[in-house]
Amino acid sequence: MAIKMISVKCPECGASMTIEGDRKKAFCTYCGAQIILYNENEYTININNEAEIKRAETDQMVNLRKMDFAEKAMQATSNRRTIRVIINLALLAIGILMILVGYGLNALVGENESLEMIGILGTLPILGAGYMFLDGMGKEYDDDNPYDERVTVPDSINGYWSMNYQAAEEILVGAGFTNVSSIGLGDLAVGLLYKPGKVDSITINGKRINTGGKKYPRDAKIVISYHSHK
Repeated sequence: MAIKMISVKCPECGASMTIEGDRKKAFCTYCGAQIILYNENEYTININNEAEIKRAETDQMVNLRKMDFAEKAMQATSNRRTIRVIINLALLAIGILMILVGYGLNALVGENESLEMIGILGTLPILGAGYMFLDGMGKEYDDDNPYDERVTVPDSINGYWSMNYQAAEEILVGAGFTNVSSIGLGDLAVGLLYKPGKVDSITINGKRINTGGKKYPRDAKIVISYHSHK
């Protein structure tokens, strides 16, 4: 029984090939691309490059890991927020209770230094609750997530108003930010108050920052304003 042969052309390099009719795949003898025969009537072929398959599989695994870490990060963030809210409410309740007890009883029984001190100390838990609330603002990502694509503003940016704007640029670009620009204010007449090139402010997505430590998207818009002559 004669073997049926078919002629195909490699879509990768254009070379003509002859393949046994009952085969489902073959390799191009010229470029090595793997060819899959998926339509037996028209003998249409599709290149299935092994390197591309492995790359696609790797990308898929990375994306799945990103999704997994993102879900865990969201759950961890939710848990931290819940705990933070409970602690804040507890501190507020303790502080208010101490103030009511201290000043309330003091008003009933007359001036009493111990009761007055309790009322004064009641402000401390309230201040602590306020600090925890402010400290928690903007902390929406899990720092342990290796796939967090945001960039942390380096602490070396602290005190940037004493830096030259080019040094500030290098710090931020070196940290991984990709959208950093500098603008001269044209506010110097003779340069007595400020030296030309010294940083006046740094904004990220329109909001001024004063210290490092927080995370922002890699492509966040960062504008460095510096003192300059008109």
